[in-house]
Amino acid sequence: MLSQYFENPILATYYYPRPSWGQEQIAQDLKVFSECDLRAVWLFYDPFYDIDDSEGLRYLLDSADAVGLQVVPVLGQFTQLQDDLKIVNVDGTTSDDPRYWNMGCFRKPRLLNLAIERAARFLKEFGTHSSLYRIDDKPVMSFVHEAYYRNSVPEFGGDEMKPNCYCDDCRAAFKDYLKKHGMSDELSPPVDTSDPILWQHWINFHAESIPLFLKNLIAAAKAVMPLWATHECNDFYPASWQSVYTGNDWWEMGAVLDFGHEDMYPLEFDNRYQCYVYNYAKDIMKSALGFQGLITANGQAFNSWLGYQLPSNSMSEQIYSALGHGALGLVWWTELPSLSADDEAKRYHMIRQTKQVNRLYLDLVKRLSGYTPASAEIALLYSWTTMAQSLNDEHTYDTLLVYMLLTQSGYPVDIVSEKQVSNGILAERHYKAVFALGCSALPSIVQEQLTAFAENGGILFVDYAPYMNDAFQPLFPDWRNYTKKSLRTYEITHELPVTVQLAAAALIPPEDAEVFAYFNDKSAAIFRTSFGHGAVFMIGSYIGWDYSNYPGNYDLAKMFPFYIRRDYALREYLVQLLTQEGIC
Repeated sequence: MLSQYFENPILATYYYPRPSWGQEQIAQDLKVFSECDLRAVWLFYDPFYDIDDSEGLRYLLDSADAVGLQVVPVLGQFTQLQDDLKIVNVDGTTSDDPRYWNMGCFRKPRLLNLAIERAARFLKEFGTHSSLYRIDDKPVMSFVHEAYYRNSVPEFGGDEMKPNCYCDDCRAAFKDYLKKHGMSDELSPPVDTSDPILWQHWINFHAESIPLFLKNLIAAAKAVMPLWATHECNDFYPASWQSVYTGNDWWEMGAVLDFGHEDMYPLEFDNRYQCYVYNYAKDIMKSALGFQGLITANGQAFNSWLGYQLPSNSMSEQIYSALGHGALGLVWWTELPSLSADDEAKRYHMIRQTKQVNRLYLDLVKRLSGYTPASAEIALLYSWTTMAQSLNDEHTYDTLLVYMLLTQSGYPVDIVSEKQVSNGILAERHYKAVFALGCSALPSIVQEQLTAFAENGGILFVDYAPYMNDAFQPLFPDWRNYTKKSLRTYEITHELPVTVQLAAAALIPPEDAEVFAYFNDKSAAIFRTSFGHGAVFMIGSYIGWDYSNYPGNYDLAKMFPFYIRRDYALREYLVQLLTQEGIC
């Protein structure tokens, strides 16, 4: 870990001031932040440059310095709805709704130049300012708040995302991509999955746009002065397939960052608490940084945008969750809803609630100096190809819900990408078990690595995965009987029935397999078979969906079982299978 970090860790709040608020209000906000025992503000500085107000920005930095706050500059979305930068959707429309908060298409050269100008200007004007937060004498800078391609707001009840971006710059870049991959550059960008291979290339190409933009932007900033670069990976990912349209592959993005930072909250767009998604994002961010280096997290100090109240113990839960999943820095997002002098209590109500946990967080981080996270013996595969080919959340939530099951059972879990698996991470990190769940479409190299893992002594868990196409197939198709799908239940130990919640197919076990469970029609539901020096467990249903319907609050399932269903017997059964394989 970076020297001296544990003595001055990142503990901050996001701050999005408007110059129109006036210097007195800004100074008062900073004073309150300092009184909350925060160490820093992550500052959206764009509003000052929007009106060419460098002196106003200098006043803010001086005021932060005066009350003992450090500053991490954040380059935000500063090019809203400029015509020549707009994202072009599959139907030829452009992404015009201001709710989408798009910067524009990241393939646009002018967008990159504008971002470089903004970042370079700040560094030239204020890069040596004493208020800047530094690690090992280099300032930290966050490059772009939530970079994505968005054309809907499904979290507010809108339609799902649509394919994009079909602008001239993306079309030209796709031609270069095709040539690089040995394909004809006469092929047009696909609009659907009818050609699975071309579609997958299009989605993979799309996922390169934001990382390439960030890489070039960060390089230009570092040419001005040495710094640490991070980026706030947006919270639409990682629990939705629609990230293949928003262009957010965290592993691709993490590869160009010095530090990882993610924007997941436990209660932002929902009426039910999602602490397991909050944790999941941190484990993915950790994986995206190659399981080394600093990752930081967002904290929620605001109520849901849909009006639901943050539970009273949430902030304490958040800091322990962040630390437990490797995030050694925390940045609160808070609401500053009123500028009226009569409403000061309302303006600072939520951020003031962080004071006690801020002190605790600083103490806990200091205590963790010299420690490293426990190594995981279990990995879960996150399949970008399945997401792109299926265009649904059967795989994503099957994986997320089993992640919840395993972490509830005390297992550290790593989330690994297809590229990591292709590059040999399963052997490199010495996993004992790998779960490939709901993976209906896998590249051949990934399948080869997974089967090699079992052949070399690993335990591979595979569950239901529908057939999508010949180009990308699920694991072990010969062991799946897709003609028998009207299955309702299966029995595990002591004749305990488990309900098939989403989908299932009967299994065709190899001759030497040991069948552990049967569906209601007496066909095989779970079996184990030796595979080289290891073994494969095959499950005919989506085991994550069967376990639960929601990755919710730690205790809510017991309090409100009609909201959140969990099959505790199934959880104990899976733990028993792992224990019998020596994974305790």
